[in-house]
Amino acid sequence: MIVATLIACEIAFWLLLVLALATRYLWNHRKISTALLIAIPFLDVILLATAAMDMRSGTTANFTHGLAAAYLAYSIVFGHRTIRWADAKFHHRFADGPPPWKPPAGACPAPATSGRSGSA
Repeated sequence: MIVATLIACEIAFWLLLVLALATRYLWNHRKISTALLIAIPFLDVILLATAAMDMRSGTTANFTHGLAAAYLAYSIVFGHRTIRWADAKFHHRFADGPPPWKPPAGACPAPATSGRSGSA
């Protein structure tokens, strides 16, 4: 049951994202697009509830529960970045937006500074 819910949530994520971006850039309905984007985190709630109900029914934790946890962790950590990436690509491809930013070839991104100067 968890694997099916996980697959359904992943498919629904991409469908909602593409529909939200198409609504925003192709059909110029920003409010509807925003509502669709706001609905995306509820997919994680559905997956979390499914895993919790499965565990509460007495099932011992197994690989599928770990997979659901990994999916939720990825979604929390990288979900915003994934949506921004897709937004930039879609905006450039379908709405004549600026090209997405690319790091220079062979360069690593600059490390974040802590705001302190000098050494201790």
